[in-house]
Formats: sequence, C-alpha cells, structure tokens
Amino acid sequence: MRRPLAKRKCKHCQTFFDPDPRSARRQRHCSKPECRQASKAASQHRWLHKPGNRDYFTGPTHVERVRQWRRAHPGYWRRKASRPSPALQDHFFMQPAVFVGLLAQ
Repeated sequence: MRRPLAKRKCKHCQTFFDPDPRSARRQRHCSKPECRQASKAASQHRWLHKPGNRDYFTGPTHVERVRQWRRAHPGYWRRKASRPSPALQDHFFMQPAVFVGLLAQ
C-alpha cells in the first residue's frame, strides 16, 4: 500500500499544498493562478536554455516552417464574425398556427 502524499511547499508563494497524486513527484508549485504562471515561466526558461533549443525560433529554416504552416492553415489568425442569434420571440412566431393554437388551449 502506498503511503499518503506529504504536503509540499510551493516554490513561488511558499505555502504548503497537497500535490496531485498523478504528478506528485514532479509538482513543485500549487494551483493558484499566479503560482501556475510562475511554474510556466520557469519551465519555459529551462527549456529555452537547453543547448538544443537556444535557436529554435530563429533562422531561415524556422521562417520557412512558419510560412508553410500559414499556407496550410489560411484564415487561422482572422476572427470569425459572430452572427447574432435570433431572439426567442422570432422563433416562436415562426411556428405553424396549429402549434400556436395548441399552446393556447
């Protein structure tokens, strides 16, 4: 039988929290929004400072990779125009007269 998980101190806010059982060995931050943001920033910082990832977003190879992706996904950046939905009253009066008469009874 497994022993219960011990409380951990958050690396950002320094409060104690119960880690998620699925990721208890790796979890170092609590679930508060500002702590999650700090966790994400630390994770990105670690990733970007690995030797193989230093120039991941720069250079002609990556410019071409982005161009190909944009060509394959046209209109991705454009916002979709939201059409206003018709009011409930508009739908109600579009019903056949028999149905309206039935409701009146």
